[in-house]
Amino acid sequence: MADLEPFTPEAIEEHLRRAQIRYTRDEDGRCLALYEPTTDRVCGLEAWYSAEGPQKGICSIRVGAIGLFPTDEQPVLLGLLNRWNSEMRWPKVYLLPTPEPSMLRLVGEGHLDLSCGVHAPGLDLFGLMIVGAAHTFFRWIEAERRSVEGETIDFDELQRRLREES
Repeated sequence: MADLEPFTPEAIEEHLRRAQIRYTRDEDGRCLALYEPTTDRVCGLEAWYSAEGPQKGICSIRVGAIGLFPTDEQPVLLGLLNRWNSEMRWPKVYLLPTPEPSMLRLVGEGHLDLSCGVHAPGLDLFGLMIVGAAHTFFRWIEAERRSVEGETIDFDELQRRLREES
């Protein structure tokens, strides 16, 4: 059986280096990685990695679209978020208010209690799975929003439009 190491905020940075993910660290010790839109990723994403909880034993990853959503879409978005959360396990997704009252931020998150220790390959898998699941969610939500508006979904066309809007 593999040895467990104590989970520390530095373990997050070690994960990001092993995964060759470029990041920056803020004054609170959280790490931020930005993911640009690609042919596979319909929108830019920002991922915040942090150690949370009383003893900093919980690995938290929050992923949000770099863009914001208008508040007039809130009823449709809430219906879609409820559907996602009831059918999928992660990421857990929700809306947040922004300083701009007419806009909302959409966030997906995952947490893992590592207070008993961490096995580096397990942390790597968790980190990549959360960001991958968030990518899947944002691709899904864009397709669902377009279908609610009565459009036929063509992912190549969707990606092109989202890049033009950025």
